Amino acid sequence: MNEDEQVRPDEIHQAIGKASNYLVQHNFAITARNLLQVLHAQDIMSTNARQKAVLVSARQFLKLKMLRD
Repeated sequence: MNEDEQVRPDEIHQAIGKASNYLVQHNFAITARNLLQVLHAQDIMSTNARQKAVLVSARQFLKLKMLRD
């Protein structure tokens, strides 16, 4: 991934959606904390640099939302 290439908002939303889907399938509550944990776990397991960037951006987005609310 190029350093100047930005993660698109739709990629962030898709990553959060997949994390939410995982939580629902495993009967966990969809909370910001649980979403952050799932996104972090996916980041650890991912070997794709682009996917890692998307997951890190999604986590940053959720952390900012938690601070605002």
